[in-house]
Amino acid sequence: MLSASAACFAEKGFPKCSMQDIADGAGMSKGAVYSHFESKEVVFRIMITLEHELGAQKSLEASKSPSYLDSIINLLVCCISVPAFPRISDAFQALILSAAASLASRLWPLPH
Repeated sequence: MLSASAACFAEKGFPKCSMQDIADGAGMSKGAVYSHFESKEVVFRIMITLEHELGAQKSLEASKSPSYLDSIINLLVCCISVPAFPRISDAFQALILSAAASLASRLWPLPH
């Protein structure tokens, strides 16, 4: 149900996503959704809390990389990696990796 909520919020935006949309995306009745969550605000709050907890765990693991630059890159990727939005995550990861490669080439240029 939370994945369906995340997809709806991403597609329609929070204001336009309804509990019916969430129910449809989850393959449930609206009543079943309301039996778990009293409002879409509660759904959103729970999603953010869970994502924060997961992000904190992932960031801690990412910071254990052997090199400082790898730690920074891994932390950035963890911060923008959102399983509910794989297309967005892929685009951000490509952007971050490209920026990191550019930064590395400026800091440590290859000899000519």
